[in-house]
Amino acid sequence: MKKKNTLWIATALLVGLVAFWLLGLKLLMKLMKGRGEPCPTSWSWIVDNPLRRWDVRHALDRAGLRPGETVLELGPGPGAFTVDAARRVGPEGRLIAVDIQPGMIAQVNARVKAAGVTNVETYVASAYELPLPDASVDRAYLITVLPEIPDPVRALREIHRVLKPGGIISTTEEFLDPDYPRRATTVAWARAAGFEPAERYGNWWNYTLNFHKPAEGDAADGSRGRLSEVEFKAMNTGARRLLQRTVEYPLFKRFGLDVTGQDVLEIGCGSGYGAALLASQGPGSYLGVDLMPEQIALAQRRALPNATFIVQDSTDLAQVADASKDVVVIFGVLHHIPTWRAVVREVARVLRPGGELYLEEPNGAAIAAFDRLGHWGHAPEAAFSLRELEAALTDAGLRITHRLKFGFGTYRAQKER
Repeated sequence: MKKKNTLWIATALLVGLVAFWLLGLKLLMKLMKGRGEPCPTSWSWIVDNPLRRWDVRHALDRAGLRPGETVLELGPGPGAFTVDAARRVGPEGRLIAVDIQPGMIAQVNARVKAAGVTNVETYVASAYELPLPDASVDRAYLITVLPEIPDPVRALREIHRVLKPGGIISTTEEFLDPDYPRRATTVAWARAAGFEPAERYGNWWNYTLNFHKPAEGDAADGSRGRLSEVEFKAMNTGARRLLQRTVEYPLFKRFGLDVTGQDVLEIGCGSGYGAALLASQGPGSYLGVDLMPEQIALAQRRALPNATFIVQDSTDLAQVADASKDVVVIFGVLHHIPTWRAVVREVARVLRPGGELYLEEPNGAAIAAFDRLGHWGHAPEAAFSLRELEAALTDAGLRITHRLKFGFGTYRAQKER
């Protein structure tokens, strides 16, 4: 009996501690610190402890930092993520840490010095007046910082100013933060500052939202369609190439794909593996377009005969003439592009009368499931159903001649003569 009572007491204490951590501490900190204020330097341990670092451990992966970039870290606090971020951008890149509190920047400087990192710049400055020129930063990230700024939209507009056109801002929030905002709130702040949604990760407990600054000439509707960092890695694996070689490409051939001597366009060519498969048939010419320079660089290394690879937004194929292509091939790319219908219309424009489109895409329900399980970060506007896809093809004057649907849809469509 005594052991049973002890067990109940221990359980009650554990439940009480968890409840205090999840709810009581949030309320206490709100009462003591107020809303829209930075964490005091004396409380820096709260944002720099093993539990908190573990809870937001994916923040930098989701932010997508890449070597050679100039990256802004706004609100680094004591620098829990600064050194890791600096190492990710490498010696050719720059990590610029800006915090309004001198005490926090002092801790960042000490941490950077101890780590022997030399590509970090630190500034004590307000989020409303960043000490940076216009369009000077490739990427910015904030980890549980945005709701601590009294006017988040004003701060985001200042980040918008210093980001290059097409630049990315990544904001991560966790439920443990007393100022935790809902995802819808963060999206509304970002849109008000002129950003467009890019990728999203996580759930109500811990989420990351990436937004992009539209480039000049971009529609302000998130049409860019870049892969998230997670999917960029996944699309360049042996497993993805195996699927393309053993499932997608054979289905296209079963539907009649023969590009021998034909003028071919591939939308979203990626690293060029699809181009290599098509090259085995001896096309007369091949043009691969992709929005990501990283992918085009990989594709160009293949040195395929009669093949050209260019960085191009597939929603506006300005470099491709009307009725100039015999075949267009799309290996599962449209679901990355919020304005995917514009791509379908462009395909219809560049195809010659009687030209053929070979297309494979997952159903919107499959996309939603992938995002729940793997945090791929697809734009919600691109989670279309196969019925919606078929309607868009028909509306563009592309007659579906072959189809196979099993969660993913594979199609052959022909432009009306």
